[in-house]
Amino acid sequence: MTWASIRFIISASALASTATIRSVVSLLASSPDSWIAAGNCQPRSLSCSSGSCMGVMRAITLTALPVLRTWRKNHRVSVVISVASMMIASGLHSVSQMLARSWSVQVMTAQHVLTSIPATTNAEPFFSNESTIGMSLPPIRTFGLMVYNVSIRIRYKKHTPMSTPKQLLIAIVGPNASGKTALAIKLAKRFNGEIISADSRQVFRGMDIGTGKATKAERQAAQHYLLDVASPRSEFNVVHFKRTALKAIRHIHARDKLPFLVGGTGFWISAITDGVDFPNVKPNKTLRARLGKRTPAQLYAILKKLDPQRAKTIDCNNPYRLIRAIEIIQATKRPIKKIKKNPPFNVLFLGAKRSRKELYNRIDKRLRSRMRQGLIAEVRNLHENGISWKRLYDFGLEYRYVSLFLQAKLTKSAMLEQLSIAIKHYAKRQMTWFQRNKRIGWIASERQAAHLIQQFLDLESRRRFRD
Repeated sequence: MTWASIRFIISASALASTATIRSVVSLLASSPDSWIAAGNCQPRSLSCSSGSCMGVMRAITLTALPVLRTWRKNHRVSVVISVASMMIASGLHSVSQMLARSWSVQVMTAQHVLTSIPATTNAEPFFSNESTIGMSLPPIRTFGLMVYNVSIRIRYKKHTPMSTPKQLLIAIVGPNASGKTALAIKLAKRFNGEIISADSRQVFRGMDIGTGKATKAERQAAQHYLLDVASPRSEFNVVHFKRTALKAIRHIHARDKLPFLVGGTGFWISAITDGVDFPNVKPNKTLRARLGKRTPAQLYAILKKLDPQRAKTIDCNNPYRLIRAIEIIQATKRPIKKIKKNPPFNVLFLGAKRSRKELYNRIDKRLRSRMRQGLIAEVRNLHENGISWKRLYDFGLEYRYVSLFLQAKLTKSAMLEQLSIAIKHYAKRQMTWFQRNKRIGWIASERQAAHLIQQFLDLESRRRFRD
């Protein structure tokens, strides 16, 4: 859409009456080329009294306002009203106050120039060249008075509005046990931020210890979203996550805070940061019943044939995710990676960096800590509250292996050993996913992360100021 700033100059006799000026402006407004919006009374005689100047300007303004409103509605213009330097301050103040009341606009006065910019989305920065259009009218006789040299000079600009800058988002990613949650809480406190969890199991109620969910104290230190939003009995897939997470991010931005998207579920994070447009594929009960008879290895082989890239990052031992991936691909007739992307945010990616040896040591230490906190009791309680063994198995990792132990299918030592191996394999797949994203800046300390965030915020501030 074309935008414009318009300036009018009307030259008339200082002795012209208010009625005469009304007639002139009305005539101009009714003409085919009527670009009338407001005017500049430039009296020929310096002896013009303050009363007559105020009267003339008041008449022009009152007559022009309806046309000006119509012009703004139909053409979305920024209107500039110029007042000749010989206009006295009292008259200028009267007109500016009238416009402010009638139009609800911001009015600035400087060197006897009145600038009125509508308080709408059209009042934004722009760049362009200026052009001028001139037109004149023949003398007009009204009430026995002659108005000479009625002319209009329209100075206008055509602009292309600037695109709205994208909202900011900090994404803190990394594998299990890399310290993402603790780092995010410290950074959120430092930069007035709030945290959206991007963990596919932390959304479920009652699954606290096994998912490493933020504690009550940590949630008090920084507001968290996407925790405890669904029942373990229900389905909560990437489509549900994207819808809920975007709502949380909008809520955070609306309160002038900085959102931190934190987690290790790479596919879910990409859904937000890359704006992946997922088809809303409904569950196919017939397909699920047929695929449910296959082993995880068989399901993985099917997925690998349909979408090799998705097969590289998915949990190959999770039948639920394997079936869902196959279901989406068969419904859309295309690999998941080719789903349309439309990045909605300006994102800074930070990755929690750990050496493999350090990461594996942290995984083992965390597993022992979770056992002491009551991981077995948590899984038992979920089952006693109606969550089936199969559902627990589908949740993977801690819930899968502890449920096998509770069913006496594994000894405790075998359960701990196999669980440790499974978590490390999953962490390796997570790193495979994240290492493909060249936008991630891998950091080893809070200080390094804070420095990168500050640079990111400063750069964005300079860019917006420059625009």
